[in-house]
Amino acid sequence: RVALVGRREGHSQITSYGCRGRDRGYDDYGAMPADVLAAMEDLGLEQWCGEVLRRLSLWQRQTVIREIGTMRSVRNPSGVVMSRIRSIAKVDELISIFVDINGLDRNV
Repeated sequence: RVALVGRREGHSQITSYGCRGRDRGYDDYGAMPADVLAAMEDLGLEQWCGEVLRRLSLWQRQTVIREIGTMRSVRNPSGVVMSRIRSIAKVDELISIFVDINGLDRNV
């Protein structure tokens, strides 16, 4: 999950909580691409959803973000984003992302 806390110089500070796997306590958003950070802030996406977006190709990310547009009044924005991701990414890509995010052994 992601919590937006405070505002400083027009930018929200993002902190993570309740994350699973090796991303637990992940606070280094320097590695997060700017377009993913912007989508996380604009759409209120959870941390894990941003991690999935980060692992997509640039074309896939741009396609998902473009399709979503300015989604407002959605009860579960991360669910909507994941629905779009599933329509674009191949199953083996999604499995690889899941394994990576959760720190699983690739031989499992």
